[in-house]
Amino acid sequence: MEIKIPKKSHPHLYRRHFTRKERILLSAIPENDVSSEVTLLRVTLDRSFELYAALSSTEYKLHLSYLRSTGNGVGMIAILLRTQNKINNPLTDLQHEIMGALDEIRKEMCIE
Repeated sequence: MEIKIPKKSHPHLYRRHFTRKERILLSAIPENDVSSEVTLLRVTLDRSFELYAALSSTEYKLHLSYLRSTGNGVGMIAILLRTQNKINNPLTDLQHEIMGALDEIRKEMCIE
């Protein structure tokens, strides 16, 4: 049984929340990559930085929450970019062997 994957549409669920410049950035992205997700996270983080810079609160929990959210956003960008790179640039045999060796080293050094 063949599963049909629908062609990627251009949903407008969040479109009204973006500026004209942000919509232009999003519309220029090819359908076969995760750049739109990366752009979305970058826009969100940029807006977050602006709000945080204007914040005058000394509440520790608020600052900690902001730092956690920012860290999660940056981490997600890294994961998406890594995924994008794997999709568009599959590893050669040599690169695959090198990555395997690095994974073994990380495990031996308990760096995961």
